[in-house]
Amino acid sequence: AIDMTMDDLEAPVWPKVVGVTSIVWAALNTGCMGCGMAGLLMTSLMGSSMQNAFPDGMPPTLQHPPITIWVNYVLGFGLALFLITSGIVLLLRKPIARPMHLLYGGTAIVLATVGILAGWQMQSEINEWCQLHPDTAYAKQAVSGQAFQWIGLAIGAVLGFGWPTFCLIWFGAVKRDSQEIARGVEMLV
Repeated sequence: AIDMTMDDLEAPVWPKVVGVTSIVWAALNTGCMGCGMAGLLMTSLMGSSMQNAFPDGMPPTLQHPPITIWVNYVLGFGLALFLITSGIVLLLRKPIARPMHLLYGGTAIVLATVGILAGWQMQSEINEWCQLHPDTAYAKQAVSGQAFQWIGLAIGAVLGFGWPTFCLIWFGAVKRDSQEIARGVEMLV
């Protein structure tokens, strides 16, 4: 009979695949969060030029976005940086990568839920303002781009829930032994 210990087995390939995917996903989210914050900041800072572009008015929620949106972007940006770190730790085959990915997954689901709800609320306020002021230049322009706003929320939902859900399932139900991450690592060196 052949007696093999866990250390005699080959190192699993999945930590590299999941680690790289985490880093890529996080980089994408970092860009999305950065662009979102920049868009809000530009709208807020360009008040006078926005008033020139829409002299008959625009939705107040665009001029002063809800604090929930700002907080969500900042926390989401920080969480994306945490996921980059988690991905690197997984590539280094450290067992701590499993609880890091579980923490990321749970936190990201909560942030995505809050973000989608806040975005939905903000979009509803914009739509309500446009219905109350249909003859304004902003309302006329918004009608043509309304579908894209909802598509943006849908894309946000996919980005917000996709990888975090995978991480929760993968590390919470499939790969429940943190030590499996480091298995065979001495053979790689």
